[in-house]
Amino acid sequence: MSSTATTPGAGAALRNLREGTGLQLTAVASAAQTPPSYLSEVETGKRKPSTVYVARVTEAITTLLRQQMASEQPVRISPGLTRKESA
Repeated sequence: MSSTATTPGAGAALRNLREGTGLQLTAVASAAQTPPSYLSEVETGKRKPSTVYVARVTEAITTLLRQQMASEQPVRISPGLTRKESA
């Protein structure tokens, strides 16, 4: 597969992934170093992204989720039990 070929639903898949994780379009675009307007056009099918672009946006989502998880602090709720809670 070349770096310019993607599946027809790649933009919709990116949008579903981003929305499913609760991330804002502007945050993902910033992390992927791409204009928010371009990411929006990809997500709505107005532009066909390259596989490199899809990989870059997917990595940005992964990075943001890792950062979010790392910032959560364990909170003791009873002896021997903990749960994660945002700081």
